Amino acid sequence: MIERIKQLTNGFFFHTGASLDSIAEIQANLHVTFPNDYVDFLSYSDGADGYIGNAYLKLFNLDRIARLRQQTLASGVKSELILFGSDGATWSYAFDSRLSPAPIVGVDPIVLEDTPPERYAETFIGFLEYLESQRK
Repeated sequence: MIERIKQLTNGFFFHTGASLDSIAEIQANLHVTFPNDYVDFLSYSDGADGYIGNAYLKLFNLDRIARLRQQTLASGVKSELILFGSDGATWSYAFDSRLSPAPIVGVDPIVLEDTPPERYAETFIGFLEYLESQRK
């Protein structure tokens, strides 16, 4: 599984991986179950950034994911979406925590609770493959 992720993210800047304990703690705190392949990715690299095709992709580390969730809730937004990445400009990627494991969706972070998200994939690899197919 991680080999396919490495293929799709070839050329990305990677970070030190997160421990399985810290990943489990974040999932418990956020009341979300990440897809298994995303857990594998986080244990390989806690966040990353680079290009898939011509499009930039920023994958947040666990600390930023938790911080963004706290900020979302503190601002009064009643969204079940857990932001985990962005295109570096106007579009964010999130897990829909209403389902388990949480599917990956795209959303405008400015109107998080007012716009229905676009569903991309059930898995992290599926999400990366979707981005790759859209960005050629």
